[in-house]
Amino acid sequence: MSLGNMIMMPWSSIKEKFERSEQSINRHIRDFELESQISALEVSVTGTRAVQDALANVRIVAKSSLPFRNLFYPRNHNFIGREGELALLDSTLRPTDNSGIRSCAIHGIAGIGKTQLAVEFTHRHGPTFDCMVWLAAQDHVNLATGFSSLYARLHIGPSTPDQQSITEAVKQWLSESSRWLLVFDNVEDWATIAPYWPATGNGSIIITTQNPAVAQITTRHIELRSMSVQEGQQLFFAHLGRSITAVPQQDVSIAASLSEELGGLPMALAHLAGYISQSQTSLESFRLQFHRRLQGSEIWNSRPTTTTAFHSQRLGALWDIAINGLDEDSRNLLEKVSFLNPDVIPEELLLRGRNDTNSIAKFNRAIADLRKRCLIDRSPNSRPPYVSVHRALQRSMTFRLDSSGYASTFVQVFELVRSAFPRRDKLEIPDHHNWELYEQYLPQVLSLQARATDLDLPPGSLIEFADMLSDAGHFLWHRGDLQGAADTLQSAEKMCRRAPEHASASTLASVATGLQAVANAVGVSKRKEAIEYAREAVRLRVKYRVADAHTADILLANAWHDLGCTYLEAEEYARAEDCLNYSMAIKKQIGTEDSMPFEFATEYEDLAYVRLSQGRTQDALDLIQGAVRVAKSDETANRAVLLQFVFDWAVILLNSGQFEEALRKAQEAFDGREKILGQYAIHTLNSLYWVANALYHLGRLRESE
Repeated sequence: MSLGNMIMMPWSSIKEKFERSEQSINRHIRDFELESQISALEVSVTGTRAVQDALANVRIVAKSSLPFRNLFYPRNHNFIGREGELALLDSTLRPTDNSGIRSCAIHGIAGIGKTQLAVEFTHRHGPTFDCMVWLAAQDHVNLATGFSSLYARLHIGPSTPDQQSITEAVKQWLSESSRWLLVFDNVEDWATIAPYWPATGNGSIIITTQNPAVAQITTRHIELRSMSVQEGQQLFFAHLGRSITAVPQQDVSIAASLSEELGGLPMALAHLAGYISQSQTSLESFRLQFHRRLQGSEIWNSRPTTTTAFHSQRLGALWDIAINGLDEDSRNLLEKVSFLNPDVIPEELLLRGRNDTNSIAKFNRAIADLRKRCLIDRSPNSRPPYVSVHRALQRSMTFRLDSSGYASTFVQVFELVRSAFPRRDKLEIPDHHNWELYEQYLPQVLSLQARATDLDLPPGSLIEFADMLSDAGHFLWHRGDLQGAADTLQSAEKMCRRAPEHASASTLASVATGLQAVANAVGVSKRKEAIEYAREAVRLRVKYRVADAHTADILLANAWHDLGCTYLEAEEYARAEDCLNYSMAIKKQIGTEDSMPFEFATEYEDLAYVRLSQGRTQDALDLIQGAVRVAKSDETANRAVLLQFVFDWAVILLNSGQFEEALRKAQEAFDGREKILGQYAIHTLNSLYWVANALYHLGRLRESE
């Protein structure tokens, strides 16, 4: 071996080892880079999933337009005094960072100026708040309407007919927002406003109320007392349009005397000054007249607590003077508005039956006569135009009527409201096309309901009034207001029971049907009551048939069907089947799937549940598929109704073990209901539950949570 070869051999060996090492190093580098890319991808995927999970909890709504003002009353430029109370309101309600909900109740007797104090605060401190909302809070119907308006005008969420969804969405918006002010005006009790009170948030709330017990729920409270004599003088002359420094001393003394005699009640002072101003009576002549009338005036306020602040006869005397100067037309109109909702009485309601120019002119003269005596307020520029009247004056007017006059006026007002409030059709189906009219005139119906207790009416009027209450009760049930529906339908039932059964049977059966639906919606605690009402409806439909035979048959079939559904809810399946078979037999005698698609679809739907309870799953599936097929052929059926059948299909599919198909149908029902009814509606939540149920049975546990 040569020396050259001897030298090359080790070098070649070294080179080969070097190349192998280099290759190993490059392989490790590639492996490291690949692992780095995989790790980065895993982090990205994990982050994406986290974002997706977070997005599921994000509410995306249209941007609200702030600042927002929805104040019911304009500023009262004759407002006098109350500086201490305004300062207390400001210190209590002024927004601060993360201080939670701040609240103050203003309470006192009627006419003491609670509402006007709140009005002055909202106008004086408006720039302090981004959102200010005034809510008429005497009952939950007005509150629901106010929340619906706020929901729409602030673009809080998509359009939905479900009141519960609207209420919860507005409360959620308030909880997530700050620098807002709610005014709950004229609260009667805590239970009325509790469903509308935000649980959290950084805003402010004012309550005005005659009930001092309500003040216990707020951060602070103000007991509004009578004005001092000096403040009463200033208010008096402000309403007369005169400066206290520019009037004779005699007039100043008379004003002081009147302020003291009226107990410093702002409403009385304002009415008195308005009467004097419009009648152009001197203070001296008015004082003499007032003192003669004072001794014979009625006590208009029945609340014993009011006598601790002033002599109730004095306010009665004030209205006595004003009312005695009215002509017959003006007085009749004032008596009528005393039976209606005091805050908003649509003029078109009062004008019903006044079709000729002479009658309309008499109406306008009566309005002018009442306005000049400050007995009513008119809002002609509102849409629609309306008048309003003070509650205390309403009470005073009704106290003046004897039993016969009270009943006669009540019937006249009822006939006006009945002509405006939509009727359900002969098959007990509410007129959904007139939903806005139901909303508009419902406060008038409820006002009459409150004034009808133990009223002695002729049987015909009594039944007609109960029938209107039944219409209102069914509307409230369809809107999801179970308590309002129950109250109104129970009032209707009591009135029907006071009339001969043969005369009230049709209305009473309608009322029983409504009460059965409400009781079923409440749940297990009302199940027995629901069965009793459903059985009563069947009894009445069997015993007292309406004149039209076809209508009578359908009403009877529906009564049997409702009873069958109630037995289904109670899990009494054998009885449910019997009732549903009775209903189906009647419907087959008078119609077909083509002529009565919805009626047949509902029969198939409920019979499917009976078959499911019997273990006959294929029969149940055939029936529910038939129900969906027939329902889709009904051109008048709305989307929400069709989704009920889809939802039932999902339930039956799941109970039949077809989990994948059940999931698809449950998801379809959920998506549709969320869009139509809103995410908080009970039907939407039921659909979501069955989506989760299907996922659980498919073993997709994480998704089902």
